[in-house]
Amino acid sequence: WAINPDNQWFAVDSLKGLKKALDEDPIYQAMMAAGGSFQGGYVHATDPEASAQIIRRQLEKKGLTDAAIHAHLGSIVNTPQKLKSTLLQYWQGYREVGDKVENANRIATMQAALDAGKSMAQATFESKDLMDYSRRGNFMMLIHFTDMMPFLNARMQGTDKLARASGQYKKIIAMKVAKIVTFSVLLAMWNDDEERYKELQDWEKDAYWHLFPGGKHIWIPKPFEIGIFAGTIPERMYRTWVTQSQPSEKLLWSLRHNLMETLNINYGIPQFALPVVEVAMNRSLYFDQPIEGLADQRLLPKERYNSFTSNTAMEIGDTSLAKWLNLSPKQLQHLWNGYTGTMGAYALKLSDMLVRGASDEHPSREAIQAHDLPILRSVYQGERVKGTQWATDFHDRMKEVRELHGTMQKYISQGKADKAREFRVEHKDKLKYRRMMEKVQKMFSQLRTKRDRIMRDDKLSPAQKYRQMQGVQMRINALAKKIEAETRPAFAE
Repeated sequence: WAINPDNQWFAVDSLKGLKKALDEDPIYQAMMAAGGSFQGGYVHATDPEASAQIIRRQLEKKGLTDAAIHAHLGSIVNTPQKLKSTLLQYWQGYREVGDKVENANRIATMQAALDAGKSMAQATFESKDLMDYSRRGNFMMLIHFTDMMPFLNARMQGTDKLARASGQYKKIIAMKVAKIVTFSVLLAMWNDDEERYKELQDWEKDAYWHLFPGGKHIWIPKPFEIGIFAGTIPERMYRTWVTQSQPSEKLLWSLRHNLMETLNINYGIPQFALPVVEVAMNRSLYFDQPIEGLADQRLLPKERYNSFTSNTAMEIGDTSLAKWLNLSPKQLQHLWNGYTGTMGAYALKLSDMLVRGASDEHPSREAIQAHDLPILRSVYQGERVKGTQWATDFHDRMKEVRELHGTMQKYISQGKADKAREFRVEHKDKLKYRRMMEKVQKMFSQLRTKRDRIMRDDKLSPAQKYRQMQGVQMRINALAKKIEAETRPAFAE
């Protein structure tokens, strides 16, 4: 909608395009046959043979290759081979639906071009040029980077398309960008007094637009590129310079984070190494959160888990291999999710269900809520109480104070009393909070231990566990908010 000059209706035409894709409308078939559609994932965009196989599969769906009776008998799953074939069919069906969702805007673009009187060839080209993954240039180093870093080429092509459209249709793009900026700033003003918005993690504020109708939490994913330039950055500028409700380093953090993470530059770290690097750093770069908390550092690796850690990861964390690799359940779960993505996370949840069913050591989880369901969780968070940015900020400040105190103690142990005094004076504003922060850290540990006990309590039903754990999380959030406000003056740049 933002970069289309042919009078495309916001959202409405995208939904119409989705319907045409799901119905395999003639315009969808024409776009696919001409090579203008998204098929088989962005990784197949430069593979002609893979694209040809996808088209052949679509053509085969138009007729039967075997007699109806054979098809019926063959549909009965009674052998391992048929089970494998059935699972592959479901997987293929999942991919086809995913492709059709991706093609919704392409069809809307193609239809708008045809309605504007453009030729079929031009309309097909514009549908493909909406996000042409086959464009990679001929600079070999960059080609290698796009091969190693998932979605990097997609982000580059998206930014390039936005820049080309802006140059070609200046007034149209300017008006639509202005509408997105206006919506974003007005929503930011609306959320000025919303406590639930203030406590959101920084990455959540940048990745979504947030609404709280009737106490429910609805978050709308921001589109890449234009969502950053016209949504996130104006919001951050408004809160930094107009309301002054956030320190300036939050704006700088957002600029860096969106450049490195959302646009998939990732400091040049290829995806095959990124999860390992994050484990070594003890930091999730996208979420900008520690993988293991401060309290975890005092435990043996196999004991570093909490009520949110996968049961499967906990079982693997107690094996000889995990002990030899010195990996904790939290680290194992992070590595799995980092390498397998969304489908891997769903598979891990299924594995956890099997582990809980086979072992009495893993009691039932809290009750599943609407915000836990796949797809729905992408836009709906309900009334769930989650961890807050206050807790993340406290963790980072606590880590910094410990490093400062450790450095000062080193100077003292080396007989450098004068240097230690100078260092203490230089950082006195932060060091004065050390004892209080250590005390608060113990309170956090006690609350998290209580939350874990609730999860392990066999006498509680899943619904009771959910309610009690939410109550503990509310206490954690209140404590984090209080300590963050008290220490903010010393740590605000």
